[in-house]
Amino acid sequence: MKILQLCKKVPWPSKDGESIAISSITQNLLEKGHHVTLLTMSTSKHSLDKEATLPENDKFAFHHVNVDTSINAMDAFLNLFSAQSYNIQRFDSATYRAKLIELLQNESFDFIHLEGLYLCLYLDTIRKYTKAKVSLRGHNVEHEIWERLAQNEKSFIKKAYLKLLTKRLKSYELKQLSKIDLLVPITQKDLDCFHILGYKGKHYVLPGGVGHVGDSGTNGGAFKCFFLGSMDWMPNQEGVNWLMKEIWPKVIAKAEQAELFIAGRNFEKAAFDHKEKGIKVIGEVKSADAYMSDKAIMIVPLLSGSGMRIKIIEAMSKGKVVITTKVGAEGITYENGKDILIADDATHFANQIIRCLGNEDMIKQIGDNAIKTVEKYYLNNKLVEGLIDFYQSNN
Repeated sequence: MKILQLCKKVPWPSKDGESIAISSITQNLLEKGHHVTLLTMSTSKHSLDKEATLPENDKFAFHHVNVDTSINAMDAFLNLFSAQSYNIQRFDSATYRAKLIELLQNESFDFIHLEGLYLCLYLDTIRKYTKAKVSLRGHNVEHEIWERLAQNEKSFIKKAYLKLLTKRLKSYELKQLSKIDLLVPITQKDLDCFHILGYKGKHYVLPGGVGHVGDSGTNGGAFKCFFLGSMDWMPNQEGVNWLMKEIWPKVIAKAEQAELFIAGRNFEKAAFDHKEKGIKVIGEVKSADAYMSDKAIMIVPLLSGSGMRIKIIEAMSKGKVVITTKVGAEGITYENGKDILIADDATHFANQIIRCLGNEDMIKQIGDNAIKTVEKYYLNNKLVEGLIDFYQSNN
């Protein structure tokens, strides 16, 4: 098969869940002998890194276009007087469209694979220049993220604005579902939501996965907790704020030797000036594997969001104990208390952390169970085989 993969961010280096999900599809399609042409936006937050290692394969073609997707206060204000979604509008680029047209005119493809709702901006262009089938990879239900953020927001003005964003984004999402040929959601829950929204077409649920699993154990980090996530994503901002203000003080009050490491991209400078005991804000790390290696307990304090947290799967594959909320664990096959720990209020969350700290036997047992779960459900090689079968049966 010949596949054109469209992205709104450069997926290498793969440091966040979306990038991991995109790059794993690319790599596994190539390994199974298919041709992949990838056209991505290169933005200020996700630009092409000269040190990034791209797939080395004669069946792979890579193209990138610089696109300014930054939030502009004036544009956001003026958007209030239109019917369009500002979330989507920021990714509309004449330069990207021109490069897409060039590729479609010069080459034929079997499938156009859109990595997320934002690429649906280019559906009309795709339909004009090719008869290839269009598949939407749903990394999450976009409007659901903003809907949950609005529900949790206490400021009346911010809540009203988030509700407006949600309404417009939902309207856009509904329209796009009627235009695509195939849907590839990341979880069954998301598929159920897309069905409620009206999607009646063919689909294949493709969870995010990993290439391999490691070994469980504390590696000297039985008192070390860690968070890893991009801080330009509002649900992560909300969750980390909850963790630092409401959860961690309860932990440190009962376990003074506990340490919490917080890492990720695009931290605001003020985050490094905190005074909370036991917390170390690191910022962006070069290697997620190296960062995780000497820490046993992963904290994912999500109150909002949608889709699936691939970072959780990564941590489970390395035998880490993952403590998260029901929202954080959405879309993941797990058994609470066996291969993951769930807590939805600050006190329960703190207690889950406390019972793990220094408990090497418990950490090892949960870590072993987590690895078995990943081996059964989340190895990329098996997952992409299913995607290939789905595409070939609908070609």
